[in-house]
Amino acid sequence: MLQRLGLATAVVLALYMLVTLIRGAPGGEFGSASLAPPANNGGNNRVSAQSMADKKIDIETRRLLTELRTIPVNEYAINLLKYKQLLEMHPNDAEFARKVAFYTQKLADRRDTHGY
Repeated sequence: MLQRLGLATAVVLALYMLVTLIRGAPGGEFGSASLAPPANNGGNNRVSAQSMADKKIDIETRRLLTELRTIPVNEYAINLLKYKQLLEMHPNDAEFARKVAFYTQKLADRRDTHGY
């Protein structure tokens, strides 16, 4: 029952984020997002490619953070996997590094205590 509720919550949050992204985030974080291809910037494709890569990272980061809100803290392996993905995208983020260390230690403690 709780798993279904968590899944339903994750789906609703993901849909909300998608609609918000398409309509344009309030506060202008993404400006007015559009599904149209980017305009020609005079041949400077490197800038638009970097901008697209940054947007993809932002979207993936939001998705992972939304998923993490639905995962219980005691699900160490799943949390560790998600925070490792975040740390890979944001290698200088101290909070993500701290979470990776925390969940790595929790898994090591569990292995030592319970043998798995």
